[in-house]
Amino acid sequence: MNRNPLPAPTSPSTGSASSKRSRGSIICTASNAGLYPFPISPLYAASKAGVIALVRSAARVLARGDIQINALAPATLAPSKELFRSMTITPMEVLLRGVDMFLADPKLTGQVAEIHGNGTGADGGGSGVTIRPHHEFVDEASERNIEAFWDLGYA
Repeated sequence: MNRNPLPAPTSPSTGSASSKRSRGSIICTASNAGLYPFPISPLYAASKAGVIALVRSAARVLARGDIQINALAPATLAPSKELFRSMTITPMEVLLRGVDMFLADPKLTGQVAEIHGNGTGADGGGSGVTIRPHHEFVDEASERNIEAFWDLGYA
């Protein structure tokens, strides 16, 4: 991945780059199966965990070009409630709240929004959109190593 993307476009009137606008927003579809153990389908879980890792890893590079990248990690979104009647079905409007949250703030990047609950708060899920923080580094040496790779520009 190119660590030095093209510079932000300049404003025709001022000739300067606009810091208030984003050049774009990428919203990836992950799943809460990428956040929690999902033994019924480990390959699906691994692919969704990969989406989450991609979003968190690419954010720093894309931010240089004023492009945000985030992921939605929905719980059960079902076209048929009958098929999943024993589960809490998350309505599509809750998923759209996550989209709206990311689009409203161009500085929000590298984030994963878990989309959950029925969106009414009656199930304890609140709004149904929860930003899941990055894992903390286990020690300072691990963090230094990641930063050293960043400084090198390759791994």
